[in-house]
Amino acid sequence: MAEHHDIRSFFSPLNKTTAAAMAEKPAVPHCPGGSECTAKGCDMMHPCCRAGKGCPGTTWLTRDHYGVWGGRRTTTCNACRFARREYEARKYGPRRRALNAIHNPRWNPVNNPRWNPVNNPRWNPVNNPRWNPVNNPRWNPVNNKKRQREAEEVARECLKQIHGVTPLMPGQAAAIAKDIMINPVDGVTGKDVSLEDYLQCEKVWSPGVDEPPAFYVGYTAQAVRHEALRFLTERGQELQLDDGSFTRTGHLNRPVLLHANDDVITQKQAVEDFGFEFFVVYHSNIQMNARAVEAAIQHLYQEPLPLGQRLWRKPDMGAKYSLKVDPKVVHQVFITTSPLVTRLIREQQLKVVA
Repeated sequence: MAEHHDIRSFFSPLNKTTAAAMAEKPAVPHCPGGSECTAKGCDMMHPCCRAGKGCPGTTWLTRDHYGVWGGRRTTTCNACRFARREYEARKYGPRRRALNAIHNPRWNPVNNPRWNPVNNPRWNPVNNPRWNPVNNPRWNPVNNKKRQREAEEVARECLKQIHGVTPLMPGQAAAIAKDIMINPVDGVTGKDVSLEDYLQCEKVWSPGVDEPPAFYVGYTAQAVRHEALRFLTERGQELQLDDGSFTRTGHLNRPVLLHANDDVITQKQAVEDFGFEFFVVYHSNIQMNARAVEAAIQHLYQEPLPLGQRLWRKPDMGAKYSLKVDPKVVHQVFITTSPLVTRLIREQQLKVVA
């Protein structure tokens, strides 16, 4: 009987190695499976019934990344795969249940005081100073203000020594803010109407009685048309660091204004459906100046106006102690306003998120 050779081995650059590898164990031809299978003893279609013990399976010829034939890959039959799965379930199933917090009280925070933050002071933020804002200065708002003041002093000194500029003091920023509000804005309010009268800031929102325009005071160093309505979106959240600077956390902010069904208001809807408009009221090449004026305007109306008429929750939030002074970068304070928001809130078409 003539010796049979696989013709593919003679076309391979490593035909000797390939032939030696193929001679070790005869390879079973690849089974197409399904209705095309004609082999009576095919392990892919007919179980060998060995329950995973020494199942010969079906061996396929494979190539390596050079395209050389000679490798083998064996697939066991279906019956053996099911038997192997049942064997692993019997072997590892109890361990999975042991690590399951629902069935095992060891990992259940309700029954186990080790993982229960109520009974265990290690995970209890009330008793643990690591996560307690009262005992831990990192999370303490009193000490946080102290760090902010220190960062402000450092920034003022650096701007004075490096760039030769003196940022606005809080009193100066407050005076500028009042001057902005009692004067008209060109192209917006008219010649004889102050910005405060235009926004009807002297009126306190009373649903069905007085429904003045809602407005938002913001800051940006980018194009205002891109940033003026972003406070309505789920923009990225920032975290204040120990030096007073801010960094992005990857989390999303909660918009102060939403649809009645909790959907986020898009910028297109804000302009076309709710009549939002925006304009710049102050600009500077120094970030601290613009941020100070923004905070001063927000502080003017933080107490007298309710949330819904003012569209910011807390004043003076965000990065403000940048040490860069670039003549090409303009830091701007803008106001975004809508005359329809307060009425739509009363009609329950919009909702305010505190």
